[in-house]
Amino acid sequence: NILSAVNVQHDCASSSCGEFVSVNIQQERTETTKTKTSLVHKYASHFVLNAHSLHNYALISQVIPQPLRMAMSLPFLPNSREVRLKAARTVR
Repeated sequence: NILSAVNVQHDCASSSCGEFVSVNIQQERTETTKTKTSLVHKYASHFVLNAHSLHNYALISQVIPQPLRMAMSLPFLPNSREVRLKAARTVR
């Protein structure tokens, strides 16, 4: 069963990505003569996970090893549930 979806991003910093190339822009599935600069990504086995996502924080935190959870913890808030609910209301 799927419990949650997570968003992971390629980690350019630890992968040492830095090469740029010029690529043709596509418009409606057709390649145009216009170009844009694009970053060439290197292979990576590590990704960045948004562990502070409001909509599924409880599920995400269950799969992160305890030492990592402690390392990324914010100062303790006695009303953290209230703070997260208030933040969720502001983005709706």
